[in-house]
Amino acid sequence: MSQPTPPDAAPAPPADAHPAVAEALALVADLDAQPLELHHERLSRVHEVLHGVLHPAIPAR
Repeated sequence: MSQPTPPDAAPAPPADAHPAVAEALALVADLDAQPLELHHERLSRVHEVLHGVLHPAIPAR
């Protein structure tokens, strides 16, 4: 059984994750410590990356 992550520590993405996904997840790992006005920009970027990885044949809008 794995140990729970302490509330102040962000979980690390799996080592075998897609590099673009790992990079995108790093953008939101510390989201709670960032100013609210940066949240939309970061979340939007992560959404674009995940969409591109999960649906490579469908162009992002």
